[in-house]
Amino acid sequence: MLLTGTPLQNNLSELWALFHWLYPEVFTDDTLELFQESFNLTKGQFSNTVVANSRRLLELIMLRRMKDSPGVNLNLPPKTEVLLFTPLSPIQRLWYQRIITRSDGGLLDGIFKGAKGEDEEEGDDSNQNSNYTGNKTDYQRLLNLLMQLRKVCNHPYQIRNAEPEPYETGPHTIHASGKFIVLEKLLLELVVKQKKKICKL
Repeated sequence: MLLTGTPLQNNLSELWALFHWLYPEVFTDDTLELFQESFNLTKGQFSNTVVANSRRLLELIMLRRMKDSPGVNLNLPPKTEVLLFTPLSPIQRLWYQRIITRSDGGLLDGIFKGAKGEDEEEGDDSNQNSNYTGNKTDYQRLLNLLMQLRKVCNHPYQIRNAEPEPYETGPHTIHASGKFIVLEKLLLELVVKQKKKICKL
């Protein structure tokens, strides 16, 4: 008997290893290359046919047990998902605006050029969903800008020189991030008061 978690990850190498272990006479070493070339997200390679066939093959040779499958009684409540929208803290807004205003105006103008409708004719919606297609340098700068803004939204101390000097651990670490403020309230309510367990997914 073979127990496994999720054999379909970023590539099919692990799946091939399971097939090879179960049926070495069918899935020989020569077949590994087919799996590697058919689905590899890190290289941007995928084949819907091979993935679909692999999934059907898994259903034939493996049993998939879910928490709601017959015979499985984990006494787990049904999963619920709640989206929390948290505002930025004052220091987050400060750094967010600082990064935006320090960005190259030409780059930002190019990004939103399509949205201004400069090249669109009335009644022609062919460019309604046009994307920014600048040169590679502009694209890299755009990705860097988005990465910096993402850091600010997570916690401003991820930005260099954003934390106070000299740095000392304290409540300011929590109060500097809107996400941390909400997280602290959730932990106090669920863990401290209601004695519930939490896990990171």
